[in-house]
Amino acid sequence: MSAFLCSNDLFDLLVSAYFNDPRDSTHLYLKYKGIDGATDKNAPQLVRDALIDENWRSIQHCYEDAEDYCGAHYRSLKATKFRRIVLLPQPGVIARAGGCLSYQSCEHPGWKSSPAFKILQDLNSKLLKNLPGYDLPEGWDAYERPKNDAVCLSTLVKK
Repeated sequence: MSAFLCSNDLFDLLVSAYFNDPRDSTHLYLKYKGIDGATDKNAPQLVRDALIDENWRSIQHCYEDAEDYCGAHYRSLKATKFRRIVLLPQPGVIARAGGCLSYQSCEHPGWKSSPAFKILQDLNSKLLKNLPGYDLPEGWDAYERPKNDAVCLSTLVKK
């Protein structure tokens, strides 16, 4: 069991990716994720704060002396305003950053019911939907095994 407090850049990256589509009305649904009072203007900061708070809860759960060794860093993160990242990296990089935050925030019992957990799940879903091929019209029938791909399971199992 371990946890560390993530960086301003990581929080800004995740929030920027979460609110990347200007046509998106994500802020309207934040109340269902446990964040009240969100508007299109303050929603990114509220989401950023929720992610930071959840990361901090995990650290406090793991370490009795969390306030002593990183309380100042937590307050610094909370005092920093969200700065949008315009040129986002590839979806895999964003997903990896989300995985890092999830790993550093999951050490307390309330993690899976937290707004941060729901937001990261939602972000992963958005990232998946933006991958090439996801929106092909074929849907369920989009993949068909090529005729020349006749791998026999018995050739893969050593006797």
